Amino acid sequence: MYDTEKIKIINHIQNKVDIEDLSRILGSFDMAETAYSNKKQPNLYLDFDHNIRMFWILADELSINDADLMIACMLYGINYYDPSITPEIIAYNFGEYVAYLISESEENSSPQALNFISTRDNYIILRLIHYLDNLRNQQFNPINELINLLAEIKQKFAKVLETNQNPLITELIAKINIESNKFFT
Repeated sequence: MYDTEKIKIINHIQNKVDIEDLSRILGSFDMAETAYSNKKQPNLYLDFDHNIRMFWILADELSINDADLMIACMLYGINYYDPSITPEIIAYNFGEYVAYLISESEENSSPQALNFISTRDNYIILRLIHYLDNLRNQQFNPINELINLLAEIKQKFAKVLETNQNPLITELIAKINIESNKFFT
């Protein structure tokens, strides 16, 4: 169903990642496509198209070619669609770091995830990409839904907004602000 999208991804990243990482990324694509196929959305914010858009925000807009982040974009929210795909399965197939990145919260991550706290920015980048895509691709009716989403972003990332030193996070926050301002003009 998503064959043309898969070919587009291959063409875009084949010279930017090594062959092993390309295989892992395509494996995550296949796993996510299978998990999401023929499933009803549990909420309006998660579906396979959302994951692909997250991938393109990462790869195109932010020019990030990190295989683990690309895989995390593909697998983001997968547990809502297929609860049989556990963090252990993700860790086995794609590594502990990817399992950490797609965990719902850092507190719920495995004990091994503590090794990745120093790379917490990638965890935050993934979450902000998720919110950015939600702002770009959801219909908010009534406007209170938008206000609630923006409040959720500010609540979850208040400390990040105050202490951020990462230019990619700054860029994502600016993009989120631009998208949210479109609703109020």
